Amino acid sequence: MIDINQLPTIDQLPSIETRFRAFAGPGAGKTTWLIKHVKNVLKDSKKLGVTRRIACITYTNIAAEQLLSRMDCDKSQIEVCTIHSFLYNNVIKPFAHLIKTDDDGDDLFNVAEMQGHEEHIPHADRIRRWLSTIEQRSGKRQNYYGYLNGRDSKANLVKYLGGLDYKFDNEGNIVLYSKKHVNVAVPSSNRELWIYKKKYWSDGVMHHEDVLYFANYIIRKSPRVLDFIRNRFPYIFIDEFQDTTVLQTSIVRKIADGDMTIGIIGDLAQSIYKFAGAVRTDFENLQLIGMGSYKLEQNFRSSQSIIDYLNTLRIDIQQRGYEDTPAGNPITLLVGSHSQSYRWVLDNISPDAIALAPEHRDVESIRTAVAVEGEHQVKKMFAEDSNSKRARYIHLLLTGYRWLERKNNKQAVKVVSQQLKALNPNASKFAIQKASIWILEELKKEASKRLTVHDFYLLINDHLEKKFQFKSHARFAAGGAQTFYRGCSVDEMLPFVKVDTQSDEKIRTIHSAKGTEFNHVLVCMQSSGDIERYILDAKAKLEAPSDEGRVYYVGFSRAKANLIIGVPELKDKLISALYKQGINVVRLQN
Repeated sequence: MIDINQLPTIDQLPSIETRFRAFAGPGAGKTTWLIKHVKNVLKDSKKLGVTRRIACITYTNIAAEQLLSRMDCDKSQIEVCTIHSFLYNNVIKPFAHLIKTDDDGDDLFNVAEMQGHEEHIPHADRIRRWLSTIEQRSGKRQNYYGYLNGRDSKANLVKYLGGLDYKFDNEGNIVLYSKKHVNVAVPSSNRELWIYKKKYWSDGVMHHEDVLYFANYIIRKSPRVLDFIRNRFPYIFIDEFQDTTVLQTSIVRKIADGDMTIGIIGDLAQSIYKFAGAVRTDFENLQLIGMGSYKLEQNFRSSQSIIDYLNTLRIDIQQRGYEDTPAGNPITLLVGSHSQSYRWVLDNISPDAIALAPEHRDVESIRTAVAVEGEHQVKKMFAEDSNSKRARYIHLLLTGYRWLERKNNKQAVKVVSQQLKALNPNASKFAIQKASIWILEELKKEASKRLTVHDFYLLINDHLEKKFQFKSHARFAAGGAQTFYRGCSVDEMLPFVKVDTQSDEKIRTIHSAKGTEFNHVLVCMQSSGDIERYILDAKAKLEAPSDEGRVYYVGFSRAKANLIIGVPELKDKLISALYKQGINVVRLQN
């Protein structure tokens, strides 16, 4: 394990051409430092020009938006984006012709229908086509259709397929695997899973995870693409590198193996995406020619009492405050139910306090606002509707509205316009935009939100046909899809439509709060055993392969002024040890 405490600080690099790896704890001001460094590059570099830019890459759209909004400088020579957007825009789009066919000359991806990349939600019709192809190629019936008949079997298959991702096998070949484990046998050989993926690719559908696969495929097929990237981006800086995957790291290594300047920033203790394929040791072990290692050791976020507590949980870096860091209040541990603890915090600390929990079930148990219950409506829609293009159309119209809620009008109109243009390629840009705005305005009406998805879909189609003479997707025939659409309102569907944006919920999972900060935070732990493992023995658990200890650390480190920890029960023998760590214990009355 690297001893970060012994590394030099990164207050200012020796040169703008210095390759760097920076270890930064929570609240270390890495965004502020990175912006300062970018400004120095803009001011002093001789390598930038009209077509030569700086790339600032992170792992979520939220982080990219925040970074871009804080850059108070000329942004014309800076590209701020996620790793997936960077690779899609600079590798896949300009070199899409290289993925039309595979190495044997067979069709690989329908580039003509390609419209960006999207979340992988398994579609019922493509699952049926996939299973049918497997049966046809095997020459015998294997009863795979049973997966679509039984509710539990169907759910397991959808769960398994929705977790597909890529990794390298022992021989260095890219293979498919699922991050989701199910308790029943499913078609899972690589031969079968590649057939499944190609059902989407033949329709021009690229999932987020496919971006990494095809970027790697293009680079392998034409290594000169790497020169194009280096020439276009002589400087590439990557934030949150502790969340990198093996495939991402491989691509970064290849790009960095040439004349360009690269810098990576991250925190080993905040690596909490192992379930998504993240490999924290890639950040610790990555060594590139000419790359120096540095640290950012100050904490500009939290009070001194919280900084001191966080320092008891890890040994690789000891953070310090700054001259004006407030002393802060002691850490409090509440013993009682999660909802009881949250009510205590709201009454005694602040009505604006945030509650964070590791699991969705914990969030649901304490949520005070009315939550949408039942199944994930978007996933259910794709599972029930055999017309996946229609389901995708409905999903993306609602996605446009979710962007509108975020006050990103440009993105809202763009998402809706793409769907209308795909159906009406000869329509004018003005007509497409006018129709898109009408749909978004209609979705703003409370009366429209109360409609079933079935009735709203018919309303939209009728208006587009009569007002604009636009074509739409097919209407609903009798069956499971129609039953679902008649039974689900627009209002019930919207909470499940993601735009990768920060939630406004005061009760959230710790994963959803990563990258944020709050004045008053309650972190809900699950048991007295968790207190022993992840507070009293945290130094060992933060370095463990599993993420559990780091998840709690991320939750604790969101707090600025007050940190409160909640646990349903606590062994009396632990109280003295907790007190030595500066934690006051309060048992709540039932």
